[in-house]
Amino acid sequence: MTDELTFYTHPMSRRRIVRWMLEEIGQPYGTELLDYGTTMKAPVYLSINPMGKVPVFRHGETVVTEAAAICAYLADAFPAALSAKQIDDSPAAQQQPQTPGYSLTPRPIAARGRASRVAARRSCASSVAKALAPAGCR
Repeated sequence: MTDELTFYTHPMSRRRIVRWMLEEIGQPYGTELLDYGTTMKAPVYLSINPMGKVPVFRHGETVVTEAAAICAYLADAFPAALSAKQIDDSPAAQQQPQTPGYSLTPRPIAARGRASRVAARRSCASSVAKALAPAGCR
């Protein structure tokens, strides 16, 4: 199998998640932009995807259709590229502003505890939550 990666898409298709996944794996790939009425129904494209729909991903001779299936295939084909990123927990790094993509919780441990307490209080605020909540939240 060759290592050539080709992504067939249309600007108005559900392509964003596939493009994000392709960028995450870091491998070079080509993009073929197709028109809904013409090139998607052409015999050349129908030989790749007989349903004439996008997105479609081709890796050598392997053809995968549907965005979720393409993402699953890419995760299986390039597992090393998607391994967890190393997080720097040093004191200096904890003082830096939140870096998008690493964590949705505050970095310093004290702030994490504070955020958990605030979230717990907010979840106990509604009358339904109060009725169903354990005694500590009432």
